[in-house]
Amino acid sequence: MKGMAILVVLVGVPMLAQALEPGPSSTAQAATEAWLRLQVNGERASPQPQTQTPKERDLSQQRFLDSYKYPLPEAFKVESMGQSGE
Repeated sequence: MKGMAILVVLVGVPMLAQALEPGPSSTAQAATEAWLRLQVNGERASPQPQTQTPKERDLSQQRFLDSYKYPLPEAFKVESMGQSGE
């Protein structure tokens, strides 16, 4: 009896997944997917190459190297669970 119940569950779960309608489930998801498609196929890419000056590269490299001056914490402690930017 227990084996039969497990079999029913294992067969039923994929059927539930097939019941979902294809496509975005919300307008926010649809908008996100549209922006991601623009990035992937380069429709909104600038025709001009984006380059750095040597000074910008040096500053970026120094900022990266300076990040190693600080030790990694043992754990990340969340002080508040409010919205970002607060």
